[in-house]
Amino acid sequence: MHASAIFGAGGAPSQHLPTVTVGMLMDFLADYDVLVRPRASRRVFRWFEASEDAFEPHPRNLRTSQVLHVCHVAEARRVLAEDKNAFACALSPDGSVPEWARSASDRLVVVRKKDTFSYFLFLVQRFFTDVMMWEDELDRIVLRKGGLRELLNVGNSALGDFLACVDASGNVLAHTEGVRPPAAALARAVETGCIPLRDAPSLAGAEGHLQRDVDREGARFATLLLFACKPVTAGTRDLFATLFKRVEPLCAELWRNQARLLCPHHFFFTRLMEGPPPDEGYVQAHLQATSIPTPSQLKLVVFDLAHARNAPPLADVAAAASRINHGDCYCFAYKDGLCVLCYASEGDSQLSHKKTEQDVRRFVPAAWGIAAASSQIFEDIADLDLAYRQAAIAHDLHGVVEKEERGGGSGEDGSQPPDTACTLVPFESCLLYYLVGATNKDERFLQFAFSHTLMQKISAEDEAHGTNYLDIFWNYLASERNATAVAERLHLHRNTVLYRIDKLQKRFDLDLSSHEVREKMLVDFKVFFLMQNRTSIRRPFEGPS
Repeated sequence: MHASAIFGAGGAPSQHLPTVTVGMLMDFLADYDVLVRPRASRRVFRWFEASEDAFEPHPRNLRTSQVLHVCHVAEARRVLAEDKNAFACALSPDGSVPEWARSASDRLVVVRKKDTFSYFLFLVQRFFTDVMMWEDELDRIVLRKGGLRELLNVGNSALGDFLACVDASGNVLAHTEGVRPPAAALARAVETGCIPLRDAPSLAGAEGHLQRDVDREGARFATLLLFACKPVTAGTRDLFATLFKRVEPLCAELWRNQARLLCPHHFFFTRLMEGPPPDEGYVQAHLQATSIPTPSQLKLVVFDLAHARNAPPLADVAAAASRINHGDCYCFAYKDGLCVLCYASEGDSQLSHKKTEQDVRRFVPAAWGIAAASSQIFEDIADLDLAYRQAAIAHDLHGVVEKEERGGGSGEDGSQPPDTACTLVPFESCLLYYLVGATNKDERFLQFAFSHTLMQKISAEDEAHGTNYLDIFWNYLASERNATAVAERLHLHRNTVLYRIDKLQKRFDLDLSSHEVREKMLVDFKVFFLMQNRTSIRRPFEGPS
């Protein structure tokens, strides 16, 4: 009996030959008593030959190293001696292993014979055929540009483990449907639509986890994940690698048709946030391709999708968030959230916290349970990494700020009531909590935080134009909005004081009739004075004399 009959008349192979590795072969032999195991080998078999008496020629387009010889132990010695590239899978009828076999284990596997030779050959034949048909089905999906979900479901038919493909932020692009996740924590992550890559190993255990990244244009676009209930074998790794080769082109298609369409400058923004800082030429070249005005004012809003209660797919959140700031923004996924980079040529009023919070409440449904945080307004897009850090700090301190503002109204576990789940927490509200905390504070971040405050901006303009808006603003707040007292102290007409205060309110979208707004401005002033000149430490607490 010759095995080539299964591949076509006259021993001609099909158009696609299977790819069988030594690891896959050993998994196939898991139910047998393996007497001699081959040493670690990356050999790939594309064909097999078997005969109880003699071997017939293999297809001429294959190297002998790509052919698996199936035979008895006695025949294996001759095969290996005649061809130094040959590899044999030999049956031992009585379970004995000759001495020469142990010394040839780099090209030999010996198993105890428990079936007739013809039946064992049939099993090998079916094994090669199954691998061939599996790869053919994967290739058909890729050729017709099918979906990732379909590809993973077919991939699971050979792997038998839970598979998922996530984008660079951990948002689930597709996962297998016929296999339950091996752990409850993983099941919850799949339900929320986000599997953070940093948590992937712990979700299934180090032994039951594999992942490989898909890179596009020099950055990670997606990651293929495998979660198993048992230790991963070499054969599983090889099957996973075979599947990954088919995932790559589908991800490339997804990138061309969807990701770049939704955010054509995705990798420009993510590179700015991951450092090292790119040179000025790189930044300017990419800025010319965007609609961000120059000069411009910027603000970053970050939605935390990983901890959202009922977050829909990322695309739906992005579609809603893209309406923020009259649509003058870019939405892009990063880590465990959705970033919204808002821009404006005159952004003091347009990018105010008040307007941004109104947009968030208006366009992002509270039922989604997504927490949002924002950076300060800033001018240099090369500082995007610092803006993201501000938003991340605001996310971390979200519960503390909400509890303080609501008088301890958050839940015992720190969770927020449903009606406040989509409110926006700005970094400015968390600044004092950050300063008194134990967090390490680097100089670049502190300089950024205190050079982009409202007070810093007014102070710089006063110095450039010879005006005194900052003094008027400070005295107006410190005197409980007594314009007459401010006018007498600064030797101005009362109407001048009121006019300039009104200009500040309109420019920065402030409502100084609100006690909370005034308290917030006083705190900002005190921090500003402390950072500007430590010799004036009494000034924040004394008020006007």
